[in-house]
Amino acid sequence: MLERYFIRPATVDRIRASWIGGPIEQYVTSLADNGYAARVVFRRVPVLVHFGDFARERGATHFEELPAHVDAFVDRWVGRQGSQRA
Repeated sequence: MLERYFIRPATVDRIRASWIGGPIEQYVTSLADNGYAARVVFRRVPVLVHFGDFARERGATHFEELPAHVDAFVDRWVGRQGSQRA
C-alpha cells in the first residue's frame, strides 16, 4: 500500500524499516480504505516515523508502550514546528 503513495523505493524501505513500520502500513491501508486523500498520508506518515524514532530513543520497545511517549513528542514537535515558522 505504501507504494501507492510514495514513489521512491528508498522512502518505502525507510518507512518499513522503522520499528513501527508494520502498524504505519496498516494505518495507511485504513486511511485508503476510508477514502482519505493522498495528502493526508503524505503529511501523517513522516510524523509517525519521527514519533517511532523519538519513542525508541526514549526506551520504547513495544507498540503498547507508545502512548506513554505521545505528550513528550507533541511538546517537542510543536516546539520545532513553531520555531521553523517564526
